[in-house]
Amino acid sequence: MKGLNAYLSIGFFAIVLPSLALGLQPANNTSGLSQPAVPSRVRTFSTGTDARGNTHQVTFDTHANGVIKCLSATGNNPTNYPPNCNVSGTPLPKDQTLGTQAGSATLTCDGQALTHCSIRVTD
Repeated sequence: MKGLNAYLSIGFFAIVLPSLALGLQPANNTSGLSQPAVPSRVRTFSTGTDARGNTHQVTFDTHANGVIKCLSATGNNPTNYPPNCNVSGTPLPKDQTLGTQAGSATLTCDGQALTHCSIRVTD
């Protein structure tokens, strides 16, 4: 065992120390290839309908190539009227995602009143 430890120590010094002396560090992207864009903003929106069935909507702006995720969708009669987030007329079930384009979108909730839904917009 003593010989193996000495061998491993020599291997460590033979590889690591010259790398440190040369100033080598973990590679950064210097290849000229673009890295994935970091989203500039993450926002959450919620809305719903009241006991009378009045729809309350939220309109928000979006950047291109973003993602909208339905975080929650609830309603009074989920068996007969499944609750969904609804983004500009597109039903979006809980935990599903939708891509964005530059412009604006409107959130409403599908289902039987009282409903509540929330989304996260990452763009």
